[in-house]
Amino acid sequence: MTDNVLDYLREQFARVHQRLDAIDRRLDETTKRLTSIEREIAGMQRTLADRAETAVNDRTRMDDFDNRLSRIERRLELM
Repeated sequence: MTDNVLDYLREQFARVHQRLDAIDRRLDETTKRLTSIEREIAGMQRTLADRAETAVNDRTRMDDFDNRLSRIERRLELM
């Protein structure tokens, strides 16, 4: 009788162990995928920040060109 109970408990613990192994593998896979997604998002944020900086620089340059053109037009009395 005791042997039957011990065998049953061993079998149940083996099943629990197998399920925990499966859960552990899925958790590892999910963690890797999440890390990959986080890296991708960080890359996109850097790209957006770079583009925003470029846009600001381009706007500043265009404003400078506009100011210079206005000065030239005034000097040539084209306005």
